Amino acid sequence: VIAKKGRTKSKVQLSQRFQEAIDRAAMRAGKGSSDAYLSEWRREETTCSDSLDEAARKTADSLENHYSDD
Repeated sequence: VIAKKGRTKSKVQLSQRFQEAIDRAAMRAGKGSSDAYLSEWRREETTCSDSLDEAARKTADSLENHYSDD
């Protein structure tokens, strides 16, 4: 999760289970190459608080809680 305002940014990495799930889904979809894999990524713009660290952490926590291990 990346929160960015101008040239300032804050990053929070999701847990390993997300990376593993993304890799599995990419292989199943035939998106094994870097270009094909990354072409499916998306960025979303939202308004957040002045604290980029807090915004990134809250978004990461929300994703972690929204998706189960299954």
